[in-house]
Amino acid sequence: MKYTSIEWNPKPPARGIHIVSSRNKNKPKKRNQPPGPSHQPIKQGAREKAFALYAAGNIPAALEIANKILRTAKNDFLLLNLAAICHQLSGNPQQAISCWQEAVRIRPDYADAHYNFGNLMYEMKHFAEAEAAYRLALRFKPEFAQAHNNLGIVLHAMQRYNEAAAAYRQALHHKCDFASACNNLGITLNQMQQRQQAEAAFRQAIHFKPDYTEACNNLGIILNELQRFDEAEAACRQALHFKPDDVNAYNNLGIILHNQKRFAEAEEAYLQALRLHPNHAEVFNNYGNLLKGQKQFAKAMVAFREALSLNPNFAGAYNNLGNLLLELKHAEEAEAAYRQALCLQPDYPEAYNNLGNLFKELKQVPQSEAAYRQALHLRPDYHEAKYNLSFLLLGQARFQEGWLAHEARHNVNRHQRILPSDAGPIPMWNGEDLREKSLLILPEQGFGDQIQFCRYARVLKTMGVKHLTLACEAALKELFQSLPEKDAVMEKQTHPYPRHDFWTFYLSIPHHLGTTLSSIPAPIPYLAPPPGHAFDGIQHLPQQRFRVGLVWKGDPTHKNDANRSLPGLHVLAPLWTVPGVAFVSLQKGCGEDAAKNPPPEQPLLHLGASLRSFADTAALLARLDLVITIDSAVAHLAGAMGKPCWVLLPSWGTDWRWLQDRSDSPWYPKVMRLFRQTKPDDWSEVVQHMTEALAQSSMECKSAAPKPP
Repeated sequence: MKYTSIEWNPKPPARGIHIVSSRNKNKPKKRNQPPGPSHQPIKQGAREKAFALYAAGNIPAALEIANKILRTAKNDFLLLNLAAICHQLSGNPQQAISCWQEAVRIRPDYADAHYNFGNLMYEMKHFAEAEAAYRLALRFKPEFAQAHNNLGIVLHAMQRYNEAAAAYRQALHHKCDFASACNNLGITLNQMQQRQQAEAAFRQAIHFKPDYTEACNNLGIILNELQRFDEAEAACRQALHFKPDDVNAYNNLGIILHNQKRFAEAEEAYLQALRLHPNHAEVFNNYGNLLKGQKQFAKAMVAFREALSLNPNFAGAYNNLGNLLLELKHAEEAEAAYRQALCLQPDYPEAYNNLGNLFKELKQVPQSEAAYRQALHLRPDYHEAKYNLSFLLLGQARFQEGWLAHEARHNVNRHQRILPSDAGPIPMWNGEDLREKSLLILPEQGFGDQIQFCRYARVLKTMGVKHLTLACEAALKELFQSLPEKDAVMEKQTHPYPRHDFWTFYLSIPHHLGTTLSSIPAPIPYLAPPPGHAFDGIQHLPQQRFRVGLVWKGDPTHKNDANRSLPGLHVLAPLWTVPGVAFVSLQKGCGEDAAKNPPPEQPLLHLGASLRSFADTAALLARLDLVITIDSAVAHLAGAMGKPCWVLLPSWGTDWRWLQDRSDSPWYPKVMRLFRQTKPDDWSEVVQHMTEALAQSSMECKSAAPKPP
């Protein structure tokens, strides 16, 4: 989700009022002047007094004197310009327009009147008329830097970004230290995705004007987007140094600190912004995002509602409210919030993306796909929408388009994976011929992905790869040594990487190989405990009983853990009603306390604490009859070993790899059985079906030979 309230300078740098007094040394040569003012005598002092009153901010008095003089000096274009400005500031745009039209009728080459008329047209959002006025000003005064700058602002508003950038550069050509033009150029360059050039423009603006708080803020925003958080923070703090009550700087600082997971400091920044400006809707919106991320859902709801009460037309706050409601599984309310965001802003790709997420959870596939594709229609380079679309497509086994769309993950900020700089100039593999080549495979996500996709080692070797190196998490290294097709295994933290012809990610291999549902390489088993590997806990396994390994909780930091993990061991209590079964806990970390002290009616042998690596886990799984687990790395390990495995799948946030409406898995044929939740947060039906299936499996195993220790 993109923070909707990180905005560029909320008010454009001074387009300003450009007044030329009668003493202007640059007035046109006499031969170009129209007939002068009326021959009736005018007191020069009154004329100068009108300009002085305007400069002092006494607009009504300045206008009164100007109008009195203009009754007799009807051709005084300078006073007409002044009167027009006073009318504009007094909220009388039509009178202002009449005065400027009269001024340029009298003096067609009066650049300042054209310029000021352009300013009014911009404020009235008559952008075409504003553009025409600025171009007339520049026709008669090509060196008019402020007019070039304001022309750029209008062109930016019309989304003509290349022309806007050119206009700002013209302004800087005529006034090289024009800080506002530098700042505006940076804004436009950022809109054009030219972030490095935008950064340079903001830095140049600050160089010319160190206390230019708007430019400091904008620099902080772009550095935040570039994930250079320390520099971004410094830029915002520079803004606060010169303007301690800068609400926007505190707001942006909160966002930057939030991105660094410095949650307490981020909260303090938002609260300070609200102390300065208690009715700032955007700060409430961002504060709501922070609270939502901290699972403080009730407070987040209050913050989003407050933002909307302050600004009922705040599409971004409706979008974020929808995200909160979606996380709370309030589907109808979430949809209403997204729809309201789109009603206010029909071209809002983030809202369409989130609407796609909602429909995906509701299993409304056509609506979900349509929403994602509309988001991409509005913003073709919207990588997060393409990434989300990939999950939908892969979950339907539409692999050809799904794998390609899944490559968008590398452009999504939270999933960016970059080859370490000390790996040397190893090119990324994009499907080139690998015969007699060396290939390095790098991990990018969790243990389960590496276990699932290391199966491609066999395929790659049959394609003629001369040397295949698997990089993996340290806990997987010994296990991966059991892959016969690998040539080397190394921890992913090993630097520098040895020289290879190519490198790729585990999850990019199926894309380059064109894997389809029917061509999934599934030679089960493809992993086994390393030969001779000993795990001491095996000796504690009970004899002559049906041994079942259990995993009921996953990593609490996983984004979907609240849905995939069980509330506790008690949820599985019905399994203990099946006679002849011995349960073994495979829990590591979260869930271990319950495993060590199970309820008396749920006797459990806890061996998870003794597992030092996945090689240990594999050795233990090899001695079990069945594994019952939530969606976890243990599920993939059991499947890769050919061990019967039953997986409890949530109805909300179901992972793509389990596909839709299947009770088996083509990734682990004949050994994997999927038990799908039908109602969010309700595991009772799933556990009941498992209990019935376990009773049958236990009965079938009763006549089996005694198990080795």
